[in-house]
Amino acid sequence: MSDGEANRKILLVSHGKIAEAMAYAATLIMGGTDAVDSLCLEENESLESFIARIEEKTSEKREYIVLADLMSGTPFNAAFVVKQKKDHFEIIVGFNLTVLLSLINDMDASFDQAIENAVSLGKEMIFQIRPENMPKLD
Repeated sequence: MSDGEANRKILLVSHGKIAEAMAYAATLIMGGTDAVDSLCLEENESLESFIARIEEKTSEKREYIVLADLMSGTPFNAAFVVKQKKDHFEIIVGFNLTVLLSLINDMDASFDQAIENAVSLGKEMIFQIRPENMPKLD
């Protein structure tokens, strides 16, 4: 690993192009980062093929946080299979842009703390806009 290269990687996995689009959106907001990558499940791609692609993307000795779009879908199932073989490999299911940005901001936090912060903030930032939770504008 070279100087300045992150010891932690964030891998987004999804059906269709959701993961790719989310990674792109994060670069628009935060600027480019080598710490974020994405894998999109191709139409008619097998579980075994997607497992192999995740294993290839996570082959370096690093901490990996995988963001999966949906519990029990092929991207999640593939990541879960890989998780069984690796240390420092965690999965967050049901990601949103807030979760991803939190993880990018917390690259210097401990592995567990970064995950806890991201999940907590992601949950907190999902709410219905109602008069009682709107800021008062003068």
